[in-house]
Amino acid sequence: MSVVAIRSTDALTWRFAGVVANASGPGGYHDSSTGPTENDLAVLADNKTLLCVLRMDGDSRCSTHSYRYYGASYSHDFGQTWSRAVPIPGAGCVWPRLLKLDSGPLILSGARLCVDDTDDISLWVNADGMAGAATGGP
Repeated sequence: MSVVAIRSTDALTWRFAGVVANASGPGGYHDSSTGPTENDLAVLADNKTLLCVLRMDGDSRCSTHSYRYYGASYSHDFGQTWSRAVPIPGAGCVWPRLLKLDSGPLILSGARLCVDDTDDISLWVNADGMAGAATGGP
């Protein structure tokens, strides 16, 4: 399984930009059951940095003990290259969704926070809208 970035300048034609994360190959996530899957993307507050939040545990449930927090990967070159995904401590693992508010903050929603033994939907807010990009992780 791989997550890739594609880009367009006119919303009609699209081209490959780069690999965000993959299950195998150089830099892959070999210890994940199927590799990175569900994901979402946002442009951060600096209007230059891209953030991709990924599900890192394949299709496992809390009971399988292979639970992982979401991973955050950053691009500073319009999606051509991406940082290695780092865990977002305290965040969920299923269907991440990102929303950048015009007023600045970045909102992440998702579900299944196994460390709290819940399948509820949760919201996390990053006040400065940069999601830890300057420090290499959330």
